[in-house]
Amino acid sequence: MRVINGSPSWITALVLVCFFLVLGAGAWYSASLLLDTRQEKDVVDVEEYQSKVLFAESEALSGQLVAPVLRARELAKARIFRGAVADFASMKKEKKDRAQEDFENFVNVSGFMAGHLFSPDGHLRATTMGKLDGAESAFYAPVRNVAKTRQPYFSPMFLYKGLLVSNLFIPVYPPHVLSDSAEPEYVLALIVPLHDVLRSFLTSVRNLDYDTAVRLVQRSEGGAFQEIVVAYPDLVKVIPVKASLAGVKAVEFGGRADLNGTGAVYSSATYLPAVHWWIVAETDREVLAAPIREYRNLLRFLLVVGGVLALFFIASVVLFFSRYRHHREEKALAQELESMRRSLAMSTAIGKVLPTAVCLVDPDGETIAFANDAFANMCGKPLSVILDLSLTELFNPAEAEDLQHGVRMLTMSGGRPHSQVLETYRGPSPRLYAVTTLQCRAEDQEEPGILFLFRDVTEESAGHAQDINNRQQIINALIRAVESVPFLDGHTALLRRLSVEIAETLLLSDADCATVEAAAILSQVGKTFVPRDIMQKEGKLTPEEIRETRRYVEHTCRIIEGIDFDLPIADTIRQMQETLDGTGYPNGLKGNEVSMLARILGVANTFSALVKKRSYRKAKTAWEAIDVLRQSTGRYDATVIRALEAVVESASGQHIMRENDIDTDKE
Repeated sequence: MRVINGSPSWITALVLVCFFLVLGAGAWYSASLLLDTRQEKDVVDVEEYQSKVLFAESEALSGQLVAPVLRARELAKARIFRGAVADFASMKKEKKDRAQEDFENFVNVSGFMAGHLFSPDGHLRATTMGKLDGAESAFYAPVRNVAKTRQPYFSPMFLYKGLLVSNLFIPVYPPHVLSDSAEPEYVLALIVPLHDVLRSFLTSVRNLDYDTAVRLVQRSEGGAFQEIVVAYPDLVKVIPVKASLAGVKAVEFGGRADLNGTGAVYSSATYLPAVHWWIVAETDREVLAAPIREYRNLLRFLLVVGGVLALFFIASVVLFFSRYRHHREEKALAQELESMRRSLAMSTAIGKVLPTAVCLVDPDGETIAFANDAFANMCGKPLSVILDLSLTELFNPAEAEDLQHGVRMLTMSGGRPHSQVLETYRGPSPRLYAVTTLQCRAEDQEEPGILFLFRDVTEESAGHAQDINNRQQIINALIRAVESVPFLDGHTALLRRLSVEIAETLLLSDADCATVEAAAILSQVGKTFVPRDIMQKEGKLTPEEIRETRRYVEHTCRIIEGIDFDLPIADTIRQMQETLDGTGYPNGLKGNEVSMLARILGVANTFSALVKKRSYRKAKTAWEAIDVLRQSTGRYDATVIRALEAVVESASGQHIMRENDIDTDKE
């Protein structure tokens, strides 16, 4: 019977799912790499762009600051101006007053809102504002710095008359000095209006890429950082910022918080040392992240759509192959059912005409699953009643036990067919049946069923009675011949008794016990053909002598081969020296090829040899011999060895050991 196994559609689906998962993961990974590369390139582009913007803006702003510096330098270098302010050193009041008047005129004419004149040490000499009201100390540091560096300097911006202005500090040299190498005589501080310059710079139209913003930052006299902004329509003012640029001359490009600390930007800055301003370029990071995020969202959407399409494709493929497979299975099943119907009809027809009684028992060894008409006639019951009954319901306890014994022997021998004779009482006189027990396994069965073949041998048995009597006389003659040989008498008797005890311990049938007993005795007949000097030699045998002694099995089988024992005596003797691992002789059989009866004889024979004294070793105790057998479980059947242990420990076994002077002490 054939079992139709459908192809595993789920494996096909799993393979396709894995394929599309790998494909999707690869696509996602590749796209992510491309997007990451794109984002990195955008950041580099923004960095380069901000660098260009800062350079252009710093150049533009610096250019607008040049004009007041040039006017201040022209004023400070004018000989007439230097001569006028030189009178501030005069002791005469009229000269000082004239110098004050000239100073105010020069400042106003030059376009500056106000001016102050300081000595290099920071003391005020003149001012257009009347008095500084104690604010002179704020000028000490820049005055001394300009007197030392001799470079123009803009102070932080402040409000003056509602406008953002800055003090521009310029060194003034004595009238007779023609170069800047001399020490300055004064430091001129001019209030420069920067409102127009800053408004022009901050309100200029800039079409900057990446939504980049340009911001202008200064540090106040108090040290706080302020952003210069335009409050429309035209008011320029300063507002505080959270960022600190203290000690920083330039800000490298990078990602950070904006000046107000409210957002994440990419920013960089350049420093204008003349005015102590920072031009800051900021690009919102969201401007670069938004397109990448949109691309990623689009990619996710495409992957989801692709996944849905892939699942639809997989489901379609699986459905197609499933329908195709089911169609093939249905067709194959229909063919198989037709074949089974024909086989069943043929089996039924054969069963009706087959003279041998046949019954098939389920793997549990009890319920009858099949029987033919001959079996029903043997049991004396209708076939319809027999099916689904058990052996114990069809046979009396003794008969059922004999059949169950055959099942056990079949299992112990690894499935080798077992034969036995069953005596039944179904009429005026008993009937004898030769029962053969076999394993029968269908293709869809995990455990084999048990098949019984019953052949009526009642008449054959009566006809063979005289033959059996003749054969028994021959066997008795051979036994007497063996017992007459001195060096075989003790070994043969021990072998015979132990073999029978082991067979009975294993619950073998009477026929099997008789086979073992006869084989144990007759197996030694062949040793009478081995030269006596070899059999009685003291010391170890040579390899040639060992080969000669092993031929006793061959001699024995040649002697008894013409005798029909009606029992497997010859086969048992032929296999008694075979081992389960295939290292025995004469044919190198192994495993299930060695019958159970031969295994019993092999274990008993080895045990009997070990407990007998030899010239080259002393006799082993019973338990020492058993230990040797245990260590050779690959050669001998472990079940038989355990049966031998049980025999040695039993009362009958102890009696056998004492009669043969065998030590049974375990220590």
